[in-house]
Amino acid sequence: MYEKAKTFTLTRPRLKKTVGWLFIVVGIIALIAPIIPGAPLVFIGFELIGFRLLFVDRLLGRTSRSEN
Repeated sequence: MYEKAKTFTLTRPRLKKTVGWLFIVVGIIALIAPIIPGAPLVFIGFELIGFRLLFVDRLLGRTSRSEN
């Protein structure tokens, strides 16, 4: 299932960016109106549009170094 979703989003980058922006907008609205936790939605949206945060790269770097 994961591979099918991955190939679907890789072949349609416009859809991926649209869903990313949707996550960001819903996340910001959720931050203002405390219905659901909005911060994870904003971070997922940033990841989908291709904006990697510095601390995410550092965190991933630490986990990959600790596995070796």
